[in-house]
Amino acid sequence: MFSSTASTPNDSCPQVCSRWTSLAPAPQPASTAARRGGPLGLSELRFGAAFHDTGVFGRNKEGGAVLNFEARFSPLGGDIWEFLWNPRPLVGVNINTVGDTTAFYTGLNWAWDVWGPVFVSLDLGGAVHDGEVATSKLDRKELGSRVLFREALEIGYRFLDRHALSIRLDHISNASLTDINEGLDTLGVVYGYRY
Repeated sequence: MFSSTASTPNDSCPQVCSRWTSLAPAPQPASTAARRGGPLGLSELRFGAAFHDTGVFGRNKEGGAVLNFEARFSPLGGDIWEFLWNPRPLVGVNINTVGDTTAFYTGLNWAWDVWGPVFVSLDLGGAVHDGEVATSKLDRKELGSRVLFREALEIGYRFLDRHALSIRLDHISNASLTDINEGLDTLGVVYGYRY
């Protein structure tokens, strides 16, 4: 009834165990676990103040300053995102202090440490604004469309492990997809707190 050649539980373990271990998630490197961030996947909260419509890429028309609030989330993972250097999703708002153009934006952020605590950063994404699409007012920008592209460049300094100060230039425009495309630039200082 029972053969002396029957396998013991240990004999079949290499096959069964290899099946189960192939289904188990692989251990994550410490750097991946450490960058999971705070609540809701937050990796950084940022606050800033900037000059509005600085005219870096065009003429200055609008006034006031900008108050900036932004949330950055944990880096995206997976093969395609690793190929694209694991950007962090972000959402933010540039609020004009005198009622000129305010913009809500979202996109992806890449940051690189270049020398010790010094870093550079690039944002690519889109924005929706409450400014003028087309107007005859001389003190307002004609942005050409309600939805715009947004790019930002930043250079900053990290300190006390979780804090950063940086200078950022951001630009919103429709990339000449419409006949009207004055674009809007802000230049200012941003403080960031990393989780």
